[in-house]
Amino acid sequence: MEIEQLDEFNGIKRVCRLPAAASRPRLVQLEGRKLLWIGIVFIMLGWFMLLFMPLGVVLILYSQKPHLRSGTSFVRSHKSKIVLILVILGFLAWSPWMTNDYAIDLVTDRLGGPEEPYDYLGSTIPVVDVPKNVVRVPFGALVYFPGEAMFIVTFWGGVL
Repeated sequence: MEIEQLDEFNGIKRVCRLPAAASRPRLVQLEGRKLLWIGIVFIMLGWFMLLFMPLGVVLILYSQKPHLRSGTSFVRSHKSKIVLILVILGFLAWSPWMTNDYAIDLVTDRLGGPEEPYDYLGSTIPVVDVPKNVVRVPFGALVYFPGEAMFIVTFWGGVL
Protein backbone atom coordinates (compact mmCIF):
# COMPACT_ATOMS: atom_id res chain seq x y z
CA MET A 1 0.00 0.00 0.00
CA GLU A 2 1.35 3.38 -0.93
CA ILE A 3 0.43 6.78 0.41
CA GLU A 4 1.34 9.74 -1.76
CA GLN A 5 1.75 13.09 -0.10
CA LEU A 6 2.54 16.40 -1.76
CA ASP A 7 4.91 18.67 0.19
CA GLU A 8 3.44 22.18 0.22
CA PHE A 9 6.75 24.07 0.50
CA ASN A 10 8.80 22.74 -2.39
CA GLY A 11 6.25 20.71 -4.41
CA ILE A 12 8.06 17.39 -3.95
CA LYS A 13 5.88 14.31 -3.94
CA ARG A 14 6.70 11.85 -1.17
CA VAL A 15 5.67 8.21 -1.30
CA CYS A 16 5.35 6.20 1.87
CA ARG A 17 5.16 2.42 1.46
CA LEU A 18 3.54 0.37 4.18
CA PRO A 19 4.24 -3.33 4.64
CA ALA A 20 1.54 -5.61 3.26
CA ALA A 21 0.61 -6.94 6.72
CA ALA A 22 -0.07 -3.44 8.06
CA SER A 23 -2.41 -2.58 5.19
CA ARG A 24 -4.91 -5.37 5.90
CA PRO A 25 -7.44 -5.35 8.74
CA ARG A 26 -6.78 -7.82 11.57
CA LEU A 27 -9.70 -10.11 10.71
CA VAL A 28 -8.43 -10.74 7.19
CA GLN A 29 -4.99 -11.74 8.50
CA LEU A 30 -6.47 -14.97 9.83
CA GLU A 31 -6.41 -17.69 7.23
CA GLY A 32 -9.67 -18.50 5.51
CA ARG A 33 -9.54 -22.08 6.78
CA LYS A 34 -9.26 -20.94 10.40
CA LEU A 35 -12.15 -18.53 9.96
CA LEU A 36 -14.23 -21.30 8.44
CA TRP A 37 -13.60 -23.62 11.39
CA ILE A 38 -14.22 -20.89 13.94
CA GLY A 39 -17.46 -20.04 12.12
CA ILE A 40 -18.57 -23.67 12.21
CA VAL A 41 -17.81 -23.86 15.94
CA PHE A 42 -19.85 -20.71 16.55
CA ILE A 43 -22.77 -22.11 14.57
CA MET A 44 -22.63 -25.30 16.63
CA LEU A 45 -22.51 -23.22 19.83
CA GLY A 46 -25.48 -21.32 18.43
CA TRP A 47 -27.48 -24.43 19.33
CA PHE A 48 -27.12 -23.36 22.97
CA MET A 49 -26.81 -19.58 22.65
CA LEU A 50 -28.50 -17.88 19.72
CA LEU A 51 -25.95 -15.04 19.90
CA PHE A 52 -23.20 -17.26 18.44
CA MET A 53 -25.20 -18.14 15.29
CA PRO A 54 -24.81 -14.77 13.49
CA LEU A 55 -21.15 -14.57 14.50
CA GLY A 56 -20.56 -17.97 12.96
CA VAL A 57 -22.26 -16.96 9.72
CA VAL A 58 -20.18 -13.76 9.52
CA LEU A 59 -16.93 -15.67 10.10
CA ILE A 60 -17.83 -18.22 7.45
CA LEU A 61 -18.58 -15.37 5.04
CA TYR A 62 -15.15 -13.85 5.70
CA SER A 63 -13.47 -17.21 5.20
CA GLN A 64 -14.62 -17.24 1.58
CA LYS A 65 -12.79 -15.56 -1.27
CA PRO A 66 -13.35 -11.78 -1.50
CA HIS A 67 -15.57 -12.01 -4.58
CA LEU A 68 -17.88 -14.44 -2.73
CA ARG A 69 -18.63 -12.01 0.10
CA SER A 70 -21.40 -10.23 -1.75
CA GLY A 71 -24.89 -11.52 -1.05
CA THR A 72 -25.95 -12.90 -4.42
CA SER A 73 -22.68 -14.54 -5.38
CA PHE A 74 -22.25 -15.97 -1.86
CA VAL A 75 -25.36 -18.10 -2.24
CA ARG A 76 -24.09 -19.42 -5.57
CA SER A 77 -21.05 -21.20 -4.17
CA HIS A 78 -21.42 -24.85 -3.17
CA LYS A 79 -19.75 -24.47 0.22
CA SER A 80 -22.08 -21.65 1.10
CA LYS A 81 -25.17 -23.66 0.19
CA ILE A 82 -24.07 -26.46 2.48
CA VAL A 83 -23.47 -24.03 5.35
CA LEU A 84 -26.84 -22.37 4.74
CA ILE A 85 -28.60 -25.75 4.78
CA LEU A 86 -26.79 -26.70 8.00
CA VAL A 87 -27.84 -23.42 9.62
CA ILE A 88 -31.48 -24.00 8.64
CA LEU A 89 -31.38 -27.60 9.85
CA GLY A 90 -29.76 -26.49 13.10
CA PHE A 91 -32.50 -23.91 13.64
CA LEU A 92 -35.23 -26.48 12.95
CA ALA A 93 -33.54 -29.02 15.22
CA TRP A 94 -33.33 -26.43 17.99
CA SER A 95 -36.94 -25.27 17.39
CA PRO A 96 -37.05 -22.41 19.92
CA TRP A 97 -40.81 -21.97 19.47
CA MET A 98 -41.35 -25.43 20.98
CA THR A 99 -41.76 -24.75 24.70
CA ASN A 100 -42.68 -27.33 27.33
CA ASP A 101 -46.16 -25.84 27.81
CA TYR A 102 -46.77 -25.80 24.05
CA ALA A 103 -45.84 -29.50 23.78
CA ILE A 104 -48.05 -30.43 26.73
CA ASP A 105 -50.97 -28.42 25.28
CA LEU A 106 -50.66 -30.21 21.92
CA VAL A 107 -50.71 -33.64 23.59
CA THR A 108 -53.62 -32.63 25.82
CA ASP A 109 -55.61 -31.46 22.78
CA ARG A 110 -54.72 -34.69 20.94
CA LEU A 111 -56.12 -36.74 23.85
CA GLY A 112 -59.42 -34.83 23.80
CA GLY A 113 -58.88 -31.85 26.08
CA PRO A 114 -57.89 -31.26 29.71
CA GLU A 115 -61.04 -32.78 31.24
CA GLU A 116 -61.08 -35.93 29.10
CA PRO A 117 -60.81 -39.09 31.25
CA TYR A 118 -57.54 -41.01 30.85
CA ASP A 119 -56.71 -44.48 32.18
CA TYR A 120 -53.45 -43.84 34.05
CA LEU A 121 -51.89 -46.83 35.85
CA GLY A 122 -55.22 -48.55 36.39
CA SER A 123 -57.25 -45.54 37.54
CA THR A 124 -59.27 -43.11 35.47
CA ILE A 125 -58.30 -39.48 35.97
CA PRO A 126 -58.59 -36.31 33.84
CA VAL A 127 -55.74 -35.68 31.39
CA VAL A 128 -54.85 -32.43 33.18
CA ASP A 129 -54.06 -34.37 36.40
CA VAL A 130 -51.73 -36.89 34.74
CA PRO A 131 -48.09 -36.12 35.62
CA LYS A 132 -46.13 -35.12 32.53
CA ASN A 133 -42.42 -34.80 31.81
CA VAL A 134 -41.09 -33.02 28.73
CA VAL A 135 -37.75 -34.04 27.23
CA ARG A 136 -36.32 -31.84 24.49
CA VAL A 137 -34.91 -33.74 21.51
CA PRO A 138 -33.71 -32.46 18.13
CA PHE A 139 -36.63 -31.53 15.86
CA GLY A 140 -39.22 -31.71 18.65
CA ALA A 141 -40.02 -32.84 22.17
CA LEU A 142 -41.10 -36.00 24.00
CA VAL A 143 -44.05 -35.68 26.37
CA TYR A 144 -43.78 -38.59 28.78
CA PHE A 145 -46.47 -39.85 31.13
CA PRO A 146 -44.30 -41.72 33.68
CA GLY A 147 -44.91 -45.45 33.58
CA GLU A 148 -47.62 -45.17 30.96
CA ALA A 149 -47.14 -43.47 27.60
CA MET A 150 -44.88 -41.25 25.54
CA PHE A 151 -45.90 -38.84 22.79
CA ILE A 152 -43.57 -37.28 20.23
CA VAL A 153 -44.30 -33.65 19.35
CA THR A 154 -42.59 -32.60 16.11
CA PHE A 155 -41.25 -29.12 15.33
CA TRP A 156 -44.17 -28.40 12.98
CA GLY A 157 -46.72 -29.17 15.71
CA GLY A 158 -47.65 -32.75 14.90
CA VAL A 159 -48.19 -35.32 17.65
CA LEU A 160 -47.09 -38.90 17.05
